[in-house]
Amino acid sequence: MVFVCGLALPVPGAAQQAPLFVDDFPGDTLGPGWLLSDGYALQNPADVANHASFQVVNSQLLISIPAGAEHNQYWFEHAQATRLYEGSGGYEIRLDSGLDGNQQFGLVFQSGPRTFLMFMFYAFPGSEIVAYVERFAEVDGVQYRTTLPNGALGVRPGLFMPHPGPFHLRVTVQDDPVPSNRTWNFEWSANGLQWTTLVQGVLETNQPGQNIGAIQEVGFFAGNQPSVFSAFEARFAYFQSFPPSAIPVQAPINVSASGRDQAVDLQWDAVAGAEQYRVYRSTAAGGPYTEVAVTTVPLHADAGLVNGTSYHYVVTAHIGARSSPYSSEVVAVPVEPLIPPA
Repeated sequence: MVFVCGLALPVPGAAQQAPLFVDDFPGDTLGPGWLLSDGYALQNPADVANHASFQVVNSQLLISIPAGAEHNQYWFEHAQATRLYEGSGGYEIRLDSGLDGNQQFGLVFQSGPRTFLMFMFYAFPGSEIVAYVERFAEVDGVQYRTTLPNGALGVRPGLFMPHPGPFHLRVTVQDDPVPSNRTWNFEWSANGLQWTTLVQGVLETNQPGQNIGAIQEVGFFAGNQPSVFSAFEARFAYFQSFPPSAIPVQAPINVSASGRDQAVDLQWDAVAGAEQYRVYRSTAAGGPYTEVAVTTVPLHADAGLVNGTSYHYVVTAHIGARSSPYSSEVVAVPVEPLIPPA
């Protein structure tokens, strides 16, 4: 498995590809198929003051947790919204509220109440935020727990996040009846356009207590620390899912352009899985753009240009019929070569 952490920056003017399925909680009611649950309320029905509440407002699902009790998956189930699992593909949420300490949220894939994989962000005091995965499996009344990465006792787990929110989280799963053949990719984004992989690879084995079995439900949750019961109003803007054929492609990043005589040289970071890239040009900032090249490598030399003219470029990545949003725009000016004095 691979662990990576980095900062995804906004892409001005880029448009996100429309997903195949979106349930963004329109109006003031939750869409069909959702199940809302509060583990603390189920185990403490009389302590109404500390029960979580759920409300759809302005196309956001608000999960409100009081500051008087634990809402934590390890001992009690989070306050969460789940629906039937749709199989292999990508599952994405956006949290609009920030994290100000002792709070957590994320995506959950579960086969039962005590057997699941959580892909989560966890805030500590001082707004220090980490991302990690936890796997829980109950076998013969015993619950097994694994934290990835850095799951050693006494070591703070996870990958430090360089951004205060809002947060987009996406988990892509290639499912298989054999858990050790199932692969996962946990990503985050600041804007829903450019994504950074956090945890990737096989996260289960076929040993008892080391896998979550056949996944039945998928959803998202909000919670707090088991020792510091912080209040949390988690504003989830949407949940959306993509089958493998429609998972969005990341826009190229770190695009650069440099001018030379009647030409501009462009290059960018390769996009995982990209089969080709398309280069677009305009003489005006923000376009409209005209396609000028298709390449299978992350670079292009755009020739036949007019020296002294500003040229603006964006690049897209393509996997099969899927295309990414535009990259961030770059600009360069071709220049005549310097002629040394005689």
